[in-house]
Amino acid sequence: MDCMDTASDSFSTNCSLENCTEEETTKSVTQIRDWVAGIFLLIVCITGLIGNSMVIFVVLRYAKMKTVTNLYILNLAIADDLFMIALVFLSIATLAGNNWIFGPVLCHVVFAIDGLNQFTSVFCLTAMSMDRYVAVCHARRVRGYRTLRLAICVNFGVWFLALAAASPMNIVTRYTVYNGTPLCYFNFESVFGKDAVVITQKLFMIYTTLMGLVIPLVIISVCYSSIVVRLKKLGTRTGKMKKSRKVNRLVFFVVLAFFMCWWPFYVWRTIVVFVPCLGQQWFNGLVLDFTMCLGYLNSCANPLLYGFLSGNFKKSFRKVWNCTQETEIQNGQRRAPAHPM
Repeated sequence: MDCMDTASDSFSTNCSLENCTEEETTKSVTQIRDWVAGIFLLIVCITGLIGNSMVIFVVLRYAKMKTVTNLYILNLAIADDLFMIALVFLSIATLAGNNWIFGPVLCHVVFAIDGLNQFTSVFCLTAMSMDRYVAVCHARRVRGYRTLRLAICVNFGVWFLALAAASPMNIVTRYTVYNGTPLCYFNFESVFGKDAVVITQKLFMIYTTLMGLVIPLVIISVCYSSIVVRLKKLGTRTGKMKKSRKVNRLVFFVVLAFFMCWWPFYVWRTIVVFVPCLGQQWFNGLVLDFTMCLGYLNSCANPLLYGFLSGNFKKSFRKVWNCTQETEIQNGQRRAPAHPM
């Protein structure tokens, strides 16, 4: 913040030709960056809505898809679909040069959904990993307790916990009109005062990184380390264990994809907050946009993982896309489905 203010004052008092040219270049890069990011986010919106809506449909439509693990996947898909709707507004605002043209109400609503999804996704993945740990390492003890009803209760708990975790984001979100430009962003100065901006930004970044990345990663790592140890001890090749291994692999790769997509976002944001004079402003903005887009990409990547790693999801997706008609039972005989047009 201080480095940016100092640079701005210097430019206003002594603008050489070289400095003016540099500012024009920065504006051009920023415009191109906004257009690329905005178009990319729109593509993510469309792809994510289609993919996650298919996941929601097949889990609710087909009885064989109603498993404990798939209920967590359903919860994750609902959160991603909700966020895809909010991302439409974020992408349009990005295309408009980060001008928030939707007014103060949608400013708070969209940013609240953004923060909610950020925590709902990682908390749901943590719950899935803990469920796999319980299913593998304590299978006999929880045989009568690991039910669909309990999974539904856990999913509701994930949403309430995510709402609580995202509340600081809602507190600092502000809609402001600056020099005729409508803006929607985290405004620490208006909430905590100018003197506390730096320290509150750092505390905020530490809090979001711990809650959204570090703590869930530690819990998930412990769960999967225990699962690996347990499976090595069992060393069995029974059909039930093979099925369990497939489910473990699916959950593991979904979790891995999340952290691969989101850790650059958290790491770079932390660096920018704690080292504000790191480099050129346009370069910092470019990296921030890239890491943000990479994180949002995760919301449309999950359905692809389900299709590649789960035979049941793959078959269900094919039914949806091919409009396959279910076989009908008539007069006690099996009738073949009509040939698709």
